[in-house]
Amino acid sequence: ALPEAINYVYTIKKLEDGALRLVGDQGIFDSSDGGETWVPSGSGYQILNDEKHMISSVAIDDKGNMFLVYSDRCLYVDQAGNETEVAVDLPQDFAGFGGTGEETESFEMQNGLIQAQFISDGQLLPGDFMGKIYRIQAETGEIIQTYGDDNGYIEKYAVVGDKIFAMGFEGVDIYNLESVTLEDPEPALTDYFKQDISDDASGSFDMEDRALAAAEAKDTLYYADSSGLYRY
Repeated sequence: ALPEAINYVYTIKKLEDGALRLVGDQGIFDSSDGGETWVPSGSGYQILNDEKHMISSVAIDDKGNMFLVYSDRCLYVDQAGNETEVAVDLPQDFAGFGGTGEETESFEMQNGLIQAQFISDGQLLPGDFMGKIYRIQAETGEIIQTYGDDNGYIEKYAVVGDKIFAMGFEGVDIYNLESVTLEDPEPALTDYFKQDISDDASGSFDMEDRALAAAEAKDTLYYADSSGLYRY
């Protein structure tokens, strides 16, 4: 069950004390009974959710620290509710991405973050509009590593152990989290996603209808789309 006030869930995270924390459009809630009942969280932070402060992503670590991607800013909120505005120096050159530089400039596009997840030691993996993934320090926004290349577009991703499974329009690439190198592909995953894309009846592969997530088990990956939930 979800809290009655919630219309949209941004994320749910299991904290180190076993409680579940949910961040939704109407606030932050905790559950100590596996999601049967929910109470307002004592995190000390009030979610902003209006036309000026639209949320695109929320990440929570196991201690309850949060990273929120708003339409106009990014915030790091520690477990005591203290806020720090975080600036991430993303590349802004859209030339060659979805058109020429002149075409892009006419639309006044600006790069930004669209999703994020904590990994460890206060570090975060957010993705951007250009289909790249960054490893950053959550409190400062310092970019440590960049994953992805100019010829691909990473839309969904999940971390399993020391690997990033990055799903794009051509299948799934696997990056080593530490060395940033591409690892050997998993044929079963590559074949499945290529078939999934080719079978899409509408002719357009809509990533918004698909989700990729890691399980608590270090060697398990979940994928969901309109046809069901799959485990790899």
